[in-house]
Amino acid sequence: GAAHVAPALEGMVTGGGASLAPVAASGPPASIIVSAVGVNRPGVLAEVTTAVGQLGGDIVDVSQRVTGGYFNAILVVDIRGSGRSFAEFRDALHALSEPSDYIVNVMDERVFRAMHRI
Repeated sequence: GAAHVAPALEGMVTGGGASLAPVAASGPPASIIVSAVGVNRPGVLAEVTTAVGQLGGDIVDVSQRVTGGYFNAILVVDIRGSGRSFAEFRDALHALSEPSDYIVNVMDERVFRAMHRI
């Protein structure tokens, strides 16, 4: 899964040729990618966005789609002004996950972008 891919990506990214370049700049990420997938019901997106707001995150982009009774939401969240670490966001948002309802994943935007460049 993504947990096995991310550590490998943090060290290298192909630059179009044989050269490898570091992905992660030093320091915490400016933005995170939050995805939530599960059974659609009233209030589910509000739960995720409320948790982001309570953590001090600034949602800068959001996409949601409902298909066949299931929803998929992707949020880009600026965490620089929150005073919280990536780990705090990750842990708090993962805690919303309930396998019979919906699952939340959180990724450093730099790693997410690197995964899609490979």
